[in-house]
Amino acid sequence: MLRSYGTLIIVWFAALLCSIVQHRTRKWVAPPAGGGESDVCPSWSPVAFFDLLFFVLLPGMVLVVFFPVLPFSGFRSGVALGLLGFLLGAGPAYVYLCVRKERPLAMTVHDMFFHLCKMLVCFGLLGTLYRP
Repeated sequence: MLRSYGTLIIVWFAALLCSIVQHRTRKWVAPPAGGGESDVCPSWSPVAFFDLLFFVLLPGMVLVVFFPVLPFSGFRSGVALGLLGFLLGAGPAYVYLCVRKERPLAMTVHDMFFHLCKMLVCFGLLGTLYRP
């Protein structure tokens, strides 16, 4: 039981680190000329909560359900489920954001890249560290 909590904490810190890197690299992306999103430092408590919820707890429950029926295990199973979750969940949302005029394409692609990286890291770590 203690090992599973340790696994969740490690994955949570990895997701939070990806969020911090995403925020720090956002200044290199061209900000919108007519307003839009500001470059204000976010409050990290909601970011940490949503990382815990959407990148640790929900993927952990998904892996518990699908891990026994996957033909492979470990890191590859986590990455496969992460890619599937990204394509089915976040992919359509980012396609919609790409066609919007209010948000620059560079910012949308930046967020999409880091979201994909965060999903692959979190699901890969969960697949590697989780043993049924």
